[in-house]
Amino acid sequence: MSERQLCVAVLGAGNIGCWVGGHLAASEVAEVNFIHRESITGSALAAAVLKDGLRLVGCDDGGTRVLRFSNGCRHRFTSDAKSALADRDVIFVAVKRQHNATVAALLSAYAKPSATIVLLQNGIGAAAEMREMLAASGAGGGAVVDCMVASNVVGAEAGSGVITCPSPVDATSRVLALGIADPSAAGDNLEGDRRAAEEVVKLLRSAGLDAVVEPELSAVLHNKLLLNLINAVNALSCVDIPTMLYTRGYRLVWRASLVEAKAVLAAAGIATHLPSGRTDKKLDNLPLLLGLPQLLALPVVTLATRGRTGGRTSMAADLQHGRPTEVNYINGQVVALGLKHGVPTPVNSKLVELVNRVSNVEDAEARSQVGFRGIGPEALA
Repeated sequence: MSERQLCVAVLGAGNIGCWVGGHLAASEVAEVNFIHRESITGSALAAAVLKDGLRLVGCDDGGTRVLRFSNGCRHRFTSDAKSALADRDVIFVAVKRQHNATVAALLSAYAKPSATIVLLQNGIGAAAEMREMLAASGAGGGAVVDCMVASNVVGAEAGSGVITCPSPVDATSRVLALGIADPSAAGDNLEGDRRAAEEVVKLLRSAGLDAVVEPELSAVLHNKLLLNLINAVNALSCVDIPTMLYTRGYRLVWRASLVEAKAVLAAAGIATHLPSGRTDKKLDNLPLLLGLPQLLALPVVTLATRGRTGGRTSMAADLQHGRPTEVNYINGQVVALGLKHGVPTPVNSKLVELVNRVSNVEDAEARSQVGFRGIGPEALA
């Protein structure tokens, strides 16, 4: 990367992409092109942003940053990937993992070979997967870096252009941890990838984002994988997260999937922790809390959801709209690792089966009968 101000693209202008790209653009530390998908929701978001601006609520100073894309603004909000990717130095990929084949095709066709690719994605092995896809198309050559987003970022309302930043509930709640999760997959590019991660961290910090280079990123990504096991349960329930947590049956399903995953990681010898090697005490205590009797659990849930008005996981939105989900990259990776190490995973297997069945756009009858009404906890257990 050169000393001039960087040209950045955000491929996937959803909640995470707008949070990261919005800080970079509002701080004027980079020229940012936001690339949204050509869909009903993507067009609605673009219309709202172009009319009222991109609003980042709950920034570090407690205020709201507004980024307006008026005439003369050097930042762009567009669906034209060809022009938006062409001259970019850094490209943040903030689309779901199941779309990476399409992403690789776009990068191969329009991005410059030296561009640094930063993957803001869930699951394990994203960088290795992307590097393999790029190499298969004869492209690549630039750095490919994994990035773990510690907390969820939410949109106030679909298509509103209002993004709520993560609350600073603890020292790691806003952290963006960058690094190389699988050094062996990077091959000869390892040192270049590491240098690129350091440069991107500097860029993010200059925009006021809490970013760190994480030397043990695999452990951090697996820790986030465990936390993301809530996604499938919430998606199938078709209720908001507080309502789901107040229902003991759903809590027990989430607990069972988590206990399975912990057993799988232990059998595989995979460690988990927060950035900077910190133990995730909340995650360690989660199985106990989720298993509490209803009377004891109610005050815990009330405390945990205090100040939260509704809210659902992004997998729930995908399921509701009949879009493919990333369940194969979350619960599915637990199942695959369990098969490899001889650990049964019946709960996670069933969650994968149900989410994939309901999200199958060809299975309209199943979606109308199950997907929009939700599945009760007794059907998940």
